[in-house]
Amino acid sequence: LTGLLWFQLPNDETHVRDRGSFLFFSTTYWIFDGTFSAIFNFPSERTIMFKERASGSYHMSAYFMARTLSQLPTALVLPSGFWTIAYWMSGINPRVDVFFGTLGCTLLAVLSGESFG
Repeated sequence: LTGLLWFQLPNDETHVRDRGSFLFFSTTYWIFDGTFSAIFNFPSERTIMFKERASGSYHMSAYFMARTLSQLPTALVLPSGFWTIAYWMSGINPRVDVFFGTLGCTLLAVLSGESFG
């Protein structure tokens, strides 16, 4: 749906704001997706985490790193697929290096959004 809203934007000065709105919307969506998934998953894990911390099983940093690394593949596959489709549909920039640069920035934004939650 996002790719259809900004489908094949012309490469001229009158559509600069449209390109910016595409980049803003797409990045913001994935930041909030990561934030809300972390917020809604934590209460279900809270009692188990407190019980295991009270028994001295591990530190909070170990829990955070294990949780982040175990969810890393699933947290990055959906945004990568979305960005691959929507970027080329909207026609932001035909250069591959620009695509990979924006994909990397989007994936970093997803990870930072998860750390907010």
